[in-house]
Amino acid sequence: MSTKARLPRGLGVVLLVGGALLAGAPGANAADATLPTPDPPRLLSATVSGCQAPCAPGESGEVVITVDNPTPPPGATIIDTTFANGVAIDPNASKSGETLELHFAICSGIRQPFEGCVTQAQVDALRGDEVITVRAHAISGNPDDGTQQTSAQSAPSNGLVPTQR
Repeated sequence: MSTKARLPRGLGVVLLVGGALLAGAPGANAADATLPTPDPPRLLSATVSGCQAPCAPGESGEVVITVDNPTPPPGATIIDTTFANGVAIDPNASKSGETLELHFAICSGIRQPFEGCVTQAQVDALRGDEVITVRAHAISGNPDDGTQQTSAQSAPSNGLVPTQR
């Protein structure tokens, strides 16, 4: 029975020492620090070209959105996540400048790549008549040295349904 009593006491000492070592480790305080949540981005435009939205199965086209991102915290970068009716979609091209321009392929109903339709997610996620929204988060630091910080995701941007170009 004394063995059972010593094991938890010994385990407590190990946990106490391990916690003290972690608290003094480099980067431990960086993990506690967080970046402020950015303001929501603002969608300036969303257009469809190629097929007539909503694009029918077998048709291809493109949705292009322009985004006005919030100002990032000092030393941070803004990263956007785009949604079509609440489903995350990935751009196949982007162009930055004063505003960010993101291009999304429309490949409705086709289960094989063609004309810019590269990933499975693009096949069913976009037909050109969804409500597009964007959320932003800030990121800074370096994951390799333990200094990377990420903010919480912003509230959604205004929503736009793409118009025909």
